[in-house]
Amino acid sequence: MLPRSCTPVAVATLLAVGCAGAASDPTLGTAEQLARFLEIFPLSVHPVDSAGKAGAFSIVRSEHVEAIASDRAHAEGELAVLVHLNEEGGQRMLRHTTNHVGAQVSVQCDGEETSRPVILEPFSSPFRVLLAHSPDPN
Repeated sequence: MLPRSCTPVAVATLLAVGCAGAASDPTLGTAEQLARFLEIFPLSVHPVDSAGKAGAFSIVRSEHVEAIASDRAHAEGELAVLVHLNEEGGQRMLRHTTNHVGAQVSVQCDGEETSRPVILEPFSSPFRVLLAHSPDPN
């Protein structure tokens, strides 16, 4: 479940506004739009310990985000974005994922977990964040 401030409609609206007029560039158009997006939807990625508890330490935070781009849905009802990190954020993510292949991370929006993917291989930037997925009605 998404936090109230991070509803799929609100995220999609902000992304659509940020992407308006730039059909070939799906990123939020300006630094001001990105800053506003991150103010409303602060993103962070946290390690998950062996007991399944998300850590308080953030691997990356909104300050490490350089750009956010809309991403195509892989399944119906899915809302995802590509997060592009700045150099520091990319290094932090690469260091963590290199040392924790097979572990989970907690992706959080406004302090609430939106997904908990498993690290399949080391990565830095960009990476895909699943913000919402509606369960299959069938």
